[in-house]
Amino acid sequence: KIKGKNLKFIHKKIVKIKEYYILGFAGYRGTVWKYYLRNDIKGPKPSLKIILKREKLFRKQLDKLFKRIKDKSKTILLVHDPPYKILDYLVPRKKNYGEIITRDAILKYKPLLCICAHFHEHQGKRKLGKTTIINTGYAHDGKMALIDLNKKLKIKLIK
Repeated sequence: KIKGKNLKFIHKKIVKIKEYYILGFAGYRGTVWKYYLRNDIKGPKPSLKIILKREKLFRKQLDKLFKRIKDKSKTILLVHDPPYKILDYLVPRKKNYGEIITRDAILKYKPLLCICAHFHEHQGKRKLGKTTIINTGYAHDGKMALIDLNKKLKIKLIK
């Protein structure tokens, strides 16, 4: 356990800072729990029935959190995996490995930002509808993103 007065674990929680809502949803399930990557698993394949049941649960949990937020345009979605087909392409596999659940939630609820970082090789920012997606990059290599929310959204990627 990590202790500190400035640390908050916000998985499946919403924290309000000034007029912004930060919705934390780790949701990382790895390739094992993504039905569209099931065949990439070496060895025994996870049950498709179990995968779809788990996906339904994650969608329900994320929907429930978003419905608690009054102004979705002031929402920052903090997730582990990037949304599917946004900064998630792995060249060796020639495939996208992002999260469909995250992509669907972004298109449905239109948060201001989605911050992710799982794919270390893809630091950058993109748009998905009205939402800005930021992959902060691999901190171990000194990569990060500075986000300024004063008056107008400003994002600086540091390498």
